[in-house]
Amino acid sequence: MVEAAEAQVLEALVAKLKEDPSLIYDPKLAVFKDFILSWGAKVPEAKPQPKPQAKAPEPEPAKVEEEEEEEEPEEPEDPDPDRLEKDPEPYPSPGPAGELDLTDDQLNKQGELKQAAAEALEDGDLAKAVEKMTQAFEIGNVSAMMYTQHWRCSASLGKTSRQFHGP
Repeated sequence: MVEAAEAQVLEALVAKLKEDPSLIYDPKLAVFKDFILSWGAKVPEAKPQPKPQAKAPEPEPAKVEEEEEEEEPEEPEDPDPDRLEKDPEPYPSPGPAGELDLTDDQLNKQGELKQAAAEALEDGDLAKAVEKMTQAFEIGNVSAMMYTQHWRCSASLGKTSRQFHGP
């Protein structure tokens, strides 16, 4: 059975060949040409390709200093319907910068918050998962995995990644 996409590609090829039958002699279409010939079809004779004429080099026009034209500002494109809107401020804190020596209590608290975020995610409560991940960020030593998980939940809620990068 032929897939619809394959049939469309074949239809497009046939349309091009109807417009310019000489395309059948393109080496990329050799298999196709051999196939239709094996069924007894006739293909038009190859027309000799006109030889490109060597052009005499054109003299360079005299350089005239032109006043620089002011470029018109580009018109803004239509907004992308899939683009997420900018989140309103205030943005959540990304947590302390740099590597910190966390205490056992801080590590335990961060682990509990990450676990609570994972459970909220399993329950489908994305807002709670984002909240718990944000609280875990505030403790410090945020890993790439934590940022990734937070971003995935935020994006699913329709929030942008600007919350950690500023406006």
